[in-house]
Amino acid sequence: MVRDFGIMIFQDFLLLVCVYLFLMPLHVMEKKKIKNGLILCGAWCVMLAARLLIPAIGEHLIAEFFMRFVITMIAVGLISKKISWEMIYCTVWPLIVYHCINIIWNSLHRVSAIEQQPRVLQYLFSLLFFAAVYLLLSITLFRWLPRNGFYQAGPRRTLSAAAVLFLSLFSYYNFYQNRGESNLAVLVQLYCVTFLYLQAELFKKSEVKQEYALMERMWYQQKKQYEIAKDQMQVIDRKCHDLKYQVAAMRHIENPTEREKNLKELEQSIRIYDSIVKTGNEILDTLLSEKSLICEARDITMHCVIDGKKLFFMDSIDIYALFGNAIDNAIECVEKFSEKEMRFIDICVAEKQHFLYIRFSNPIERAPEYENDLPKTTKKNKQYHGIGLKSIRHIAEKYGGDISVSTEMNCFNLEVLLPVK
Repeated sequence: MVRDFGIMIFQDFLLLVCVYLFLMPLHVMEKKKIKNGLILCGAWCVMLAARLLIPAIGEHLIAEFFMRFVITMIAVGLISKKISWEMIYCTVWPLIVYHCINIIWNSLHRVSAIEQQPRVLQYLFSLLFFAAVYLLLSITLFRWLPRNGFYQAGPRRTLSAAAVLFLSLFSYYNFYQNRGESNLAVLVQLYCVTFLYLQAELFKKSEVKQEYALMERMWYQQKKQYEIAKDQMQVIDRKCHDLKYQVAAMRHIENPTEREKNLKELEQSIRIYDSIVKTGNEILDTLLSEKSLICEARDITMHCVIDGKKLFFMDSIDIYALFGNAIDNAIECVEKFSEKEMRFIDICVAEKQHFLYIRFSNPIERAPEYENDLPKTTKKNKQYHGIGLKSIRHIAEKYGGDISVSTEMNCFNLEVLLPVK
């Protein structure tokens, strides 16, 4: 099949533009749009060189497809900087979308008067058509497909998408090589795109269910932890009160030296009672007392200005989960500092104009990167980390409120606002 060289390199360009727009919503494109655009321009140059060095590529659609697939996949790998299933998935999707748009355009081209126009006008009409479709896709489909800036494509998702690609390729080959029925080819390509979209939505729903299941497991673990901590704090409370009476009795010892020695030992042993926090809310007292002991052991200062009675409308486990997650995140952040003055956590709970205002503040080394208005986790296992803030947001939304995070003066602030019922 003899084809115009200019049309072929123009089609290569349109394919790579589709790839760029498909990758646009991903995190790999953040702050690197120009660099990644240059990588795809380099891929276009490589395709041009391949066509010049091996002219037979343009005569065989299958060979042309594999050339485009391999070079595009390498370009996507350079953009993502890793070899993964997602790299293949991000190559398959734009190819199928390009096949679909290309066949729709050529079907319109055949039944309209565009084919009778000069070559320059044909290129112009083609460019305008692709630009309009790409613009529509970039603000709809390509924006809806990723979740949190990723596709999370594993082997099952990628291999099923690859199977759809072969169906798309067969229809594409039949349309050009054998001059098949254009209506059937358009329907097949639309089916391929629709199938992949529905597949992506099903996988996203599955990911959401797994995330909520993980949050639920954390909630039950925190419930058990709360029950254990409550029993421990009651034991500590009782023992501390007993020690106070022992101290009072020892003050009647006549030998001053022995009395002072015993008193100092006892007073040192009941210093743990200083960690017992009284806010007016039994659940919060238990949690804060537990966390105070942890902070004392790690040389962290925790300042609390809390009116615990304002939490009366919240479920016990929700209080424990909200404050527990926030304080654990703060402890993990400040314990990295070697300077004593940087190892502190501030907690404030107050009522403001019929809203319950909860704020957690702690120093940070550097401002975090954000994802969906929440800081991105820096842990390697992202599936099981970064759930704490999502859990806090879920609890806030449960009570008709919301959370906000901000960074100022080298401090990270987490604020929760709940309407008081």
